[in-house]
Amino acid sequence: MKQNNLLGKYRTRLKKIGLLKSAIYALVFALSVSFLAAFCVWFFVLPAWGLWLIIAGTGVLTFSAVLPLLYFLRFRPTERKTAREVDRLGLEERTVTMLELENDDSFIARRQRDDAEKQLKTVRETQLRLWIPKTALLVLALSFVLCAAMTSVSSLASLGAIKHGNEVFEEWVSPSTEEREREYVEVTYLARANGRIEGEAEQRIEKGSDASPVRAVPDEGYAFLQWSDGVPTPERWDLNVEESFAVEAIFLQPTENDRGDKDSDKGEGKQPSEQENDGKGDKEDEDSEDPGDKEEGDGDESESDDNSDQDPDKPSLGAGTIGSGDNNSVIDGKTDYHTEFDYDESMNDVEGDDSIPSDLKDALGGYFDSLKP
Repeated sequence: MKQNNLLGKYRTRLKKIGLLKSAIYALVFALSVSFLAAFCVWFFVLPAWGLWLIIAGTGVLTFSAVLPLLYFLRFRPTERKTAREVDRLGLEERTVTMLELENDDSFIARRQRDDAEKQLKTVRETQLRLWIPKTALLVLALSFVLCAAMTSVSSLASLGAIKHGNEVFEEWVSPSTEEREREYVEVTYLARANGRIEGEAEQRIEKGSDASPVRAVPDEGYAFLQWSDGVPTPERWDLNVEESFAVEAIFLQPTENDRGDKDSDKGEGKQPSEQENDGKGDKEDEDSEDPGDKEEGDGDESESDDNSDQDPDKPSLGAGTIGSGDNNSVIDGKTDYHTEFDYDESMNDVEGDDSIPSDLKDALGGYFDSLKP
């Protein structure tokens, strides 16, 4: 009993601190509940007084219910809690030991209690101060700001200054009328084996608009054949798409027979010399049948005799034939490159044209060198 009297003033101080802590934490709960209440009533059409009544009522009820719970379950000071708080003032657990030896009447126990009483006189109850974690204070401030903001929004909605929550929610969740009227189609480009698709293979576009261009690229050793819908080029750009579709790029591996067929197709045509000989043979047959044509042939011979008087260093300019003089100087039997081709001017034109790639410039330069007089 004596020990309780010694700790009485300290316990009274701790009760006040416990009530204050309980009030601060209960206020955090009350503001949070008021924020939720303000958010909920924002969705309903209520008069301003009804809105304030609901928000304030829920906050007061929450505060009234949470305050005693926090005090009695968490912050109410008992004898042992009081002794521990007092020992933190520099008594080095003398108060706690005094309570433990309360019923011990031994000499050591009495000396310990006397020492504890002496030390208690050196500390005052005002040295027990209220301590609130910074995190709790931050949460309290944040709860107050959110509650005030949500209450203002609900009040403005009740006055008709802004939209209610249900209207905002419908606009946010439900698409607009224009968006609902839009129709979309899906375009898919596939390349299951032996190749790939460059570009956006799967596209969702508005009906009637253009798809993004894509390109079918075969793997090494394969060649592009066609798309499954018959498009022969590997690049495609589908315009004004009205319905969804999916196409696949088809790739094949060329065989040796395919290569041989191509070579044989190239060899089937007659060589120019054979066609020229055939033409000459036909001409001889016509000359043998028609004397008049033969006379015309004599005229051709005279022309060739006239050509024989030309410079022997120049190639023959017979009609319908291609000369084979030095440096391919004659291209069609009529035009002499020695007079028509200007090497320096042609090279300057090529070098000065920035639109011609460098590799093509080198190729043209080599060709012009072969034609240089």
